[in-house]
Amino acid sequence: SLRRGAGSVFAAVTGVRSDLPKRRSGALHAAGGNFKYLGGVFLMLEIKNLCKRYGQTQALDHVQLSVGPGEIVGLFGENGAGKTTTIKACCGILTPDSGSIEIAGTSVAQDPIACKKSLAYIPDNPDLYEFLSGIQYLNFVADIYGVSQADRQRRIHQYAALFDLTDDLAQPVSGYSHGMKQKLAIIS
Repeated sequence: SLRRGAGSVFAAVTGVRSDLPKRRSGALHAAGGNFKYLGGVFLMLEIKNLCKRYGQTQALDHVQLSVGPGEIVGLFGENGAGKTTTIKACCGILTPDSGSIEIAGTSVAQDPIACKKSLAYIPDNPDLYEFLSGIQYLNFVADIYGVSQADRQRRIHQYAALFDLTDDLAQPVSGYSHGMKQKLAIIS
């Protein structure tokens, strides 16, 4: 659980990076990266002593978590246990009162933009621009992240086919089912 006495929702955290540095003689050598190494694994997510209060309620009480590449971690707990607070803090949506969060060795507090480029957060009800078509929305997001035309076309084709959305991309997002909107958010 995330706090003492807490003990009901599942969230997945997974990380796969092909550009991680190699370990040489006990030291890390990384161009432009500050990767953490623990027990033979580079850490994708490291949370240390994370605390957050809402008024008198202690939502997070010194949360500790380390996640390596490819690991999947479930966060379980009662309503109000701090699961969503933890995820939002990891995404830079919410500022913790104390503690630290690093995504692939980069501090969420010190460089939130770099961290946001390394992860994705998809809530139960993703907020999408419903006046756009699916393909317009995907191109909009690709523009924001600076994805080249060739790369975006390849990715859109690959993931739209994987999620069986190819035939629906020309339709307005407002006509999508809840599940289709979640799939579009994952693709984006």
